[in-house]
Amino acid sequence: PQTAGWAVLAVVLVLGLIGLVWHLIHRWHVNRYRREALAELARLSDPAAQLAAVPTLLKRCALVAWPRERTASLSGPAWTGFVAAHARGRADPALARLLDDLQYRAPADLAAVPPEQARAMVSAARHWITHHRVTRGDRRVPA
Repeated sequence: PQTAGWAVLAVVLVLGLIGLVWHLIHRWHVNRYRREALAELARLSDPAAQLAAVPTLLKRCALVAWPRERTASLSGPAWTGFVAAHARGRADPALARLLDDLQYRAPADLAAVPPEQARAMVSAARHWITHHRVTRGDRRVPA
């Protein structure tokens, strides 16, 4: 004979599974901007083009994740500090150097960056795009 306990357990498990699926789908939709930024960075094969694209991609990610009033006007040390403050783990000096200095350089200057440094900067940007931390209170209201 079946008891009521098994029916209650089945209902709880089904509701938990529905909640888990909803959470995963919601998280996938919320992180779409991260996937798009990483795909755009991956489409660029030239290291100089990647270095030139990184500051714009990071700013676009920030504009999606945080309120525009908080991020749009940031530049220079304030922008670098914002990126460092929201990096998961420690801030990468290679990314700070790119945002501080190289984003204002000519394409020829970006092409002159040694390949190891360029890879480190692009890798740090990928890491920030993938892992930057947006707290619930900071989060922009989804459209």
